[in-house]
Amino acid sequence: MEEDVIEVWRKFIFEGPRFNGLVPTKRDWDEVVNRHEKNGGLPFVRRALLFSAKCAREEAGMPRFGFTPEYEGSVTLGEWADAQDIRLDGK
Repeated sequence: MEEDVIEVWRKFIFEGPRFNGLVPTKRDWDEVVNRHEKNGGLPFVRRALLFSAKCAREEAGMPRFGFTPEYEGSVTLGEWADAQDIRLDGK
């Protein structure tokens, strides 16, 4: 019998070149990744996890992450996700 696995997820807001908005589910995150990886270059997930910083303010209680200058917080998306036990790297 297969065991159901419940995946932990917390909503967040992400701003990137091909997506700007709420990421309410893992499936939505996967779509964000797919949109960005079509550009080639450094794999989007690696770049997002390492370099997108948290904005100093939250929106509706949700953290905001992105690459633009307003996102200059001390926590990256990857660090935040690790602290929340959220897997964003597809593993």
